[in-house]
Amino acid sequence: SVLALILSPTRELAEQIAKVFEEIGQRLGIKVALIVGGEPAQPQVAALQSGAQVVVGTPGRVLDLYGQKFLSFPWTEVVVLDEADEMLEIGFIDDIKEILSKTPDERQTLLFSATFPTPLLKLARDYTRDPVEVATVSGHATAETVSQSWFKLDREEELPMALLRLLEQSESDDVFLVFCSRRVDVERLFRKLERSSFPIKALHGGYEQEARFRVMNAFRAREVKALIATDVASRGLDVKHVTHVINCGAPRDITGYTHRVGRTGRAGREGVAISIISPPNMRNWSPILKEATWEIRQIDPPQRTRGGGGQGRGQSQRQGGGRGRREWREEGREERLGRRLLVISILVHFQPCFDPGDCVGHGSWLAFCAVGGRSVTFFCGVSCRRFNQNGKRAARRS
Repeated sequence: SVLALILSPTRELAEQIAKVFEEIGQRLGIKVALIVGGEPAQPQVAALQSGAQVVVGTPGRVLDLYGQKFLSFPWTEVVVLDEADEMLEIGFIDDIKEILSKTPDERQTLLFSATFPTPLLKLARDYTRDPVEVATVSGHATAETVSQSWFKLDREEELPMALLRLLEQSESDDVFLVFCSRRVDVERLFRKLERSSFPIKALHGGYEQEARFRVMNAFRAREVKALIATDVASRGLDVKHVTHVINCGAPRDITGYTHRVGRTGRAGREGVAISIISPPNMRNWSPILKEATWEIRQIDPPQRTRGGGGQGRGQSQRQGGGRGRREWREEGREERLGRRLLVISILVHFQPCFDPGDCVGHGSWLAFCAVGGRSVTFFCGVSCRRFNQNGKRAARRS
């Protein structure tokens, strides 16, 4: 049995809540068990059996361990639904109903959310008795410290380059949280940008839980310049150093927009929220602009710059400063040209050393040349020999 049960819609949020409870409850001797899916159940069962008074988890795994009789609620005094508006929607509501039915009627039920649409607010009142409602604002709102803007692209294919230019023009210590609506969109954008000069990671519900925790830990440790994610990262996650939120496409509605923008400008800090809208997204974006009671100004798409502003850690390592991508590409051409000249010079140097008999079973003794470190390998149809830059013969290779 547990005294308090806290439910959240995502594993990442549950992990964050559990860590905070552990820090707060350490002096008081309060034990916390994190119960989430995608992880081995045995360590979680061991945490329950060690006498955890507080359980933080996701609904599916909580019901699973309840069904296996590792978890029960006869003495539970407090039930908390974090991000309650989402927990009361289709996909969670059936599990929530079942869990609440297994807890005592004489309990305190707390529901927290930054947004509460009217239909869900009515539903929340059905699950509470004589509730006290506390609201810091009326309706939807975002932090005043967040500068919000959007720009329109002519074609959806321009989105990766637009995002890359925003990264190039950012300061070295800026951190981006980039939202896409679907997992496939996250993967597609990540594949296009993962070879850029910036450390970029992706996060969505299709990844194994261990990988999701690993990505979030790297993001919190400032090892990632940009995290591309679905709305799994829009609910409740508290990463204070996020400076930019980028919407790649329109969120589902004003509620989704509010939660996404809420990932920056936290604890009084300043933040930037930019929405990149392509023609197919305008149908969903226009209602958000109409419903917003605050300014979301339209700006021009970012243009290519030679100097650039700051740069991420990966960019500074590979570019050595605030140079633009054009200079980087020119440097790459010079490097490749230098390699070709090295190949030619080595061929000229080694030509007197070659004997057609060095290549066995083939009429042509030289087919291709490649540079690898300080050695040159000459390939032919059947076998070849490697020579170092001193002209000495090395091992035979096939």
